[in-house]
Amino acid sequence: MKVKRGIYIVGLFVFVVLFLLGCSSGSSNVENSYTVSGRIETNSGQGIDNVELNLSGQEDVIVDGVHWQLDDLTGDLIITPQKEGYYFYPDNIPVFQAEENIIITGYKEVDSSEMSTVQAGIISVENDEDIILGYAIEMAKYEVTNEDYVQFLNDENVISDGIYSGKPLIDLESEFCQIGHDGSDFYVKDWDCIDGIRVVDNYPVNVVTWYGAVAYCNWLSEKENLDPAYNINTWELKDIPENLEGYRLPTAEECEYIARGGEGGMDTQYSGSINLEDVGWYEENSDRAGNTNLTSGRGTMPVGQKAPNELGIYDMSGNVREWTTTTSGSGKFAGGGMWNDNDIMCHVDMWYEVHMPPGPEDGGFGFRVNRRP
Repeated sequence: MKVKRGIYIVGLFVFVVLFLLGCSSGSSNVENSYTVSGRIETNSGQGIDNVELNLSGQEDVIVDGVHWQLDDLTGDLIITPQKEGYYFYPDNIPVFQAEENIIITGYKEVDSSEMSTVQAGIISVENDEDIILGYAIEMAKYEVTNEDYVQFLNDENVISDGIYSGKPLIDLESEFCQIGHDGSDFYVKDWDCIDGIRVVDNYPVNVVTWYGAVAYCNWLSEKENLDPAYNINTWELKDIPENLEGYRLPTAEECEYIARGGEGGMDTQYSGSINLEDVGWYEENSDRAGNTNLTSGRGTMPVGQKAPNELGIYDMSGNVREWTTTTSGSGKFAGGGMWNDNDIMCHVDMWYEVHMPPGPEDGGFGFRVNRRP
């Protein structure tokens, strides 16, 4: 299944310059349309290269060399950003019908089923026990998205209240839940994000219970003709993790090993970096354009927008907390931090017990899957 990975382009502020490479020097006056190609700086500072901006209107379009300014444009103009492999939202921008701040969002197409192979190994941790992975596994590069989860709910004919085999899969009544039921099918809601209504297909599914994550794993296994890892009658693994063929939730130890980048990973507090800003969404940066505005102007962001860790795996620090298959007392382990957590909760070793079922205030739970190679 194709999903869209978000990269947020810096706001098109009136009187704010977008620096575009590849334009000719000097001024040009071209009737009806003009196309420039170059780099657009993003609000995370990463930028997208080689984006074409197609400008069209009823009057002349004026482009000033390398510096393109909105106040240089004349007429009732439409801006259409284009780049192969990207989808831009909104895809057509009426310049003079807009308010002061226009945000263009560029989503890169990624394959949500893509996995990263993780080899067995040992990580030595100073003043703590070694972390050992005695077998190779494949870990999902991305957290399960709203679009992925809706497909599961509809394929499995889950009833409208989200109950499956006697267990709640997702809290459809939660104010954080971005999935609804229209009386016939489940669907991803058009969501009131911080900067307006958006399609949130490619955002991580939220408020999923542990049972909801397990049921998804078995559905995905059956879909790919693999022997399911869980016995749904008991909600337990059929065997020890390394012996199972189908998809399952990772163990807490697997999560920490992978979050640390495997045996050759760097010794960092967060998954892939010493700087959480580079790799994760948390309380200090989840107020950016495009967030789902779940708590105090903060919320989830599209999967895979930040940099991956050494294993090519995204969002293991922040965005949503992730369920594991590890049991502790009456609960299950989860961790990785979420959009509204502080930086400490996003540390690679922060995996903790969650009582079952989680309370209504625990709105940050999603998951990713793994399996043996």
